[in-house]
Amino acid sequence: MPRPSSLELPRPPRTLQQASLAESPKTPIPVELHEAPPNPLQVIERVLGSVWVPIETAGIVLVVLVFVLLEHEALRNRFIRIAGGADIRLTTLAINDAGARLSRFFVSQFAVNLGLGIVLWFGLSVIGLPHPLLWAALAAVLRFVPYVGVWIAALCATLLAAAVDPGWMLALTTLGLFVIVELIAAQLVEPQLYGHTTGLSPLSVVVAAIFWSWLWGPIGLIVSTPLTLCLLVAGRHIKALSLLDVLLGDTQALTMPERLYQRALSADSAEIIASAREFLKRNTFANYCDLVLIPALHLAVIDYMAGAISVDQQSKVRNAMVAVIAAIGGESGKLPRRYRQSSVLDNSNPGRELRRQREQISGRWQGPLVVPAGSVIVCVGLGSMADDFATELLVRILRVQKN
Repeated sequence: MPRPSSLELPRPPRTLQQASLAESPKTPIPVELHEAPPNPLQVIERVLGSVWVPIETAGIVLVVLVFVLLEHEALRNRFIRIAGGADIRLTTLAINDAGARLSRFFVSQFAVNLGLGIVLWFGLSVIGLPHPLLWAALAAVLRFVPYVGVWIAALCATLLAAAVDPGWMLALTTLGLFVIVELIAAQLVEPQLYGHTTGLSPLSVVVAAIFWSWLWGPIGLIVSTPLTLCLLVAGRHIKALSLLDVLLGDTQALTMPERLYQRALSADSAEIIASAREFLKRNTFANYCDLVLIPALHLAVIDYMAGAISVDQQSKVRNAMVAVIAAIGGESGKLPRRYRQSSVLDNSNPGRELRRQREQISGRWQGPLVVPAGSVIVCVGLGSMADDFATELLVRILRVQKN
């Protein structure tokens, strides 16, 4: 029997578009999305969202500042109780010192920045830059940020000058004005106005700015000097933190006798002579011997008695002492050419060496001293090296005072 044929359903007719799509190769169809323009409410929301964090931080700082000022006496007493309850005198002295130094620093900085802004306002008005008051005020405010603040304002003003002027004359004049005013303020005005009121060394200020800016960013750069100043005050009044005073302060780490002895051990008589001449501009040769030279020799004697310095170092110290006294000891003449200065290594007595030099310059018989009648001064050593040296120093001191 014949099999029944399979049932076949009729296919629906294809449209013209489907036929064209089936016949054409598959290509991507470009799609464009258009966002609806934001309404004013969305614009306000975006602006507030971008500035909300700084406004929030500034508000918190302002509220805390108000309450701190209202209760500053109670906070001061609590700090004294916590930090120095056992020694109220020392803690009060440290707080007063820090407050005085910070006050002088902020007042001086505000005065310098205000003067710089006024000068820039006048200069920018003369050269014809648009909105000179705005750029001068921006420079004065940004200058509270050390090292970089004023140059940010200078860059912005220079870019504006380059945009409004077809040539480069206005831009170069604007930049030159900023450079000249900042150099005068930083190199001439600030050193005279600040002086040593802060007590910080220039190197410590630079290092502190690098450290605090690395730690806290731009805020750290702004507060770097006040924070470092507080650390310096703590180092000066707290014995356990005295290392901070040595590292950050502008005071000399070594006293003048210690510096003289240290440079004598290094055979650097030139630096000793330069320092001695600077000292003699304000003091006498007798004061130099009493305050600097004799204490330095005492340090050398202590090391010699303890066996801490070698024979070579002893020779270096003697050579340095002879060179210093010969240079500043009141004898303005020069040694004659026929005189050959003997080495202290050959003659270990510096007093005799100095006496020979003085006699070669002024002669063995140096004439009568202009003193009242009946006054006689005799300087005689007892034979030891220290006595000969002290006798020669006394002779030179008397000759200087006589002249």
